Amino acid sequence: MFGIGFPELLIILVIVFLVFGAGKLPEVMGQLGKGVNAFKDGAAEGAASTNVKTKVAKAEAKKPAKTAAKKPLATQKVAKPNKPKRRKA
Repeated sequence: MFGIGFPELLIILVIVFLVFGAGKLPEVMGQLGKGVNAFKDGAAEGAASTNVKTKVAKAEAKKPAKTAAKKPLATQKVAKPNKPKRRKA
């Protein structure tokens, strides 16, 4: 997907190890894991709410729409366009 192979991954891990050190690394990885889990939970919750919304929309689409009785065209009022005012010279 990203074109990252084993050598590139190994280089990235060495750089992370050098930046954070051996003592901080487990703590950083724990926080990263919690963040990934929170992201997964949020994505699942978002997908569930999207499914509910689509089900409601489909149910509403199946109901016959109530339409107001339309007046015949001859009795409908037609809006007249506004004429621009002329300036006096």
